[in-house]
Formats: sequence, structure tokens, C-alpha cells
Amino acid sequence: MTAALGFSKISAYYDEMYVNENHYKEEVDRIVELVNRYNPGAKSILDIACGTGAQAKYLAEHYAVTGLDLSPEMVAIAKAKVPAGKFLVGDMCAFSLGVYFDAAVNLYGSIGFAEDLDAMKASIKCVYDHLNDAGMFILTPWSTKETFKEGLVAKSRAEMPNGFCRMESVQRISDNKIQVQMHHLVAHDLQITYHKNESLVSLFSEAEYRSAIEEAGFTIAERLSTTEFRMGAFICLKSR
Repeated sequence: MTAALGFSKISAYYDEMYVNENHYKEEVDRIVELVNRYNPGAKSILDIACGTGAQAKYLAEHYAVTGLDLSPEMVAIAKAKVPAGKFLVGDMCAFSLGVYFDAAVNLYGSIGFAEDLDAMKASIKCVYDHLNDAGMFILTPWSTKETFKEGLVAKSRAEMPNGFCRMESVQRISDNKIQVQMHHLVAHDLQITYHKNESLVSLFSEAEYRSAIEEAGFTIAERLSTTEFRMGAFICLKSR
């Protein structure tokens, strides 16, 4: 995900472009509510594909948080943002930390950056293998094959002498792939630079998600809609 964003070119503006503090705080409040319901007393949480630590910042108010992300640049920002957390560089589809957690999250559709169904299954199995007995996992799909809708995303901020303009096109190019075209205009000291990047995101069906979750060993306790959790979520429990 990070490589596709050309992150090094826009890193100074990333949080303003992509992070809405209110959304992330509300999301973490919901996570805490769900963890308290299904694993009361949980003390540790693994934040998979943690990015710059937007959720980890609030998770750290409730748990000992460990973040994992493929991008060293994002991990560096997360470390600076959340001094109480532990942040590691790693692939969400193939990691072995030697540590176990009471809960784990993979949010904001990051699972879509698994290259294919086998990689998605491997990612979920890695999570299962890193949870304590009775641990829980909250998984947010990018979308599903059944529910995906094409569209445009835009955001801008113009303040002298710096600012940015972000526009993205999200379109389906095959049954199981989305192409995301990202355009960024970045102004620094009144000098404007343009950056364009493209990435492919995998689409999986509802049945494929459910099968992968259950094959890993989880039980699906709830399937939350997009009105109940941002982008929807699978609430997965590890058997005792």
C-alpha cells in the first residue's frame, strides 16, 4: 500500500490527506466496546497494517499496542506519534513475532493489499497464530466482490505557503482486482510538485472471507455492516 502511494514524496502531508482524527477516535471507541464484550480484561492488541499509527494512537490509551506495517517510513512516523507503542516492519501476510496478543485488528480495508486469496488466507492464519486463547480479531474488508462500487475521492487544503490537493480514482478492472489511481499536488513554500501513483487492490467475496476466517480456526461472532463499523467488519473469536 505504501509503495503505491509513493509515500516518501508526500509523507509530510500524509496525516492531513488521509487521517481524520474524529473518525479514528470513534473507530477505536467501537473497538474497545467490542473487545470488552468478547474478551473482557484484554490487555494487549496487535494493529496490523498500522500505517502512521492513526488508530494506534488511541488504542494505546487502552492497551499495550504493537503495530506492524510493511513500510519503514510509516513505522518511523508511528513510533514518533505513539511513544508508548511498539512498532515493527513486517508483511501482514507472513509474520512471526514470537509474541501473543489478547486482540488484533486489521482495519480500513488493508487486507485488500493481499495479492490473492492464498495471501489473504495466510494473513488471517498469521493473526490466529499470534492470539492468546479466547483472543479476538476485528477484520475490515476493503469491500467485497458483491458490494464494491467505483468512485472518486478528493480532498484539499490550501493555506499559505503550503497545501495539497488529493484526488483518487477507484475502479474495477477485473472480477477480483481494483485499480486505484492516486494524484497528489503538494505545495511547499509556494512551489508545487505533482505525484502520481497506481496500485492494485484485491477483491474477495463474502464467502471467501468467511471461509478463510473459519479455515484459520476462528469463529465469526458478528458480521457488522458499514453503518455499525467503518467499512464493515468481521468479529472473529479464537476458540479457548
